[in-house]
Amino acid sequence: MKTAYMMMRHYTEGNHLAPKFVGQIKALIELGYDVLHLIIKEDGIYLAKNNEELYILKKGSFNSRVKRILAYRYIHNLSQSLAKEQGHFDLVYIRYSIPFFSYVKTLRILKSICPKVVVEIPTYPHQNEYKNDRRVWRKPLYPIMEILNRRASIYVDLYSLIGKKVDTCYQRPAINISNGVTVKDIPIKKKAMTENEINIIAVASMAKWHGYDRLISGLYNYISNGGREKVFIHLVGPDGDGSLMEWKSLTNKLRLKDYVLFEGPMYGDDLARMIDKCDIACSALAPYVKGMEDGTSIKVAEYCARGIPFIWTRDENDTLYPIPHSYGGFLNDDSPIDIDRIVKIVKEIKKETGISEKMRKYAEENLSWNSQYKLILEYFEHWRF
Repeated sequence: MKTAYMMMRHYTEGNHLAPKFVGQIKALIELGYDVLHLIIKEDGIYLAKNNEELYILKKGSFNSRVKRILAYRYIHNLSQSLAKEQGHFDLVYIRYSIPFFSYVKTLRILKSICPKVVVEIPTYPHQNEYKNDRRVWRKPLYPIMEILNRRASIYVDLYSLIGKKVDTCYQRPAINISNGVTVKDIPIKKKAMTENEINIIAVASMAKWHGYDRLISGLYNYISNGGREKVFIHLVGPDGDGSLMEWKSLTNKLRLKDYVLFEGPMYGDDLARMIDKCDIACSALAPYVKGMEDGTSIKVAEYCARGIPFIWTRDENDTLYPIPHSYGGFLNDDSPIDIDRIVKIVKEIKKETGISEKMRKYAEENLSWNSQYKLILEYFEHWRF
């Protein structure tokens, strides 16, 4: 059995990204790997194998902001020790994290025992996030981070990039992947559309870059201009950065509280029933806030797996993600969303049968983590050592 090591800072209890990492690990297992990785819990950092905890490596709590930052250093140091103990990995997969000085040394040691070192950058080009970060205290760190990234790159065999399509990163080979999902764990949408109203859903940890104020303003314009259809917006999820409170205030100001419904966090069967009720979903509508060119978040893959049509901000001529029944072309800015256009899209959707099944099939073939990791592994099949 081949062995892979995955290094991820955000694999913590309760973190919204944890399901992504669980899905990545499951995919590598199904592709023939035993996967070692770390999990940060309330009482310390654990070594795990194939999503099962083995034993604790570092005791202590990492709940405070300072300790969460220090966790990077601990993960680097523990990864170095693990590499020396194991002596060999067939694959190392690292999700991009803050590159402390220990990061370069960690990659050097991992590369010394592994022929295939891959670094994933989940929002490429990540330098755009630096420019748009409003946390002043972090600004002086970014030039240092770039220097460390370049130094570490000599130990990277391949970058896997989610975002802008390029062939190289830090002068090293790169391929583009998309956020994947574990399709079999996601229920498919049941057709429960109503004929006399249109229901729009957005599921997220609500933050400014999701841009759902654009939906609210767009609905106000639609109603003010005599829009005939009864349109409801369902915002599902917790407040991520204070934006949810701002959107509630905007809703009240525009007198839309009967049409914009703040559903709170939903999971499992409750979320499935809400999606069954809705006609169309929204991905992130203001990715420019994070310096991103389009809204290709993990929610895109989840919506596709569920079989619910969705809108997002992208160029309609872009064929990087040719997902059936995804509707791009909405501008990546702060302008109100054209609700009249969404109404027309939904009316056409309601005339068609088998939409959910088509989207589900596409997700199985193209958006599972298995399919994304196959792209990476196929790259190495043609690689010359």
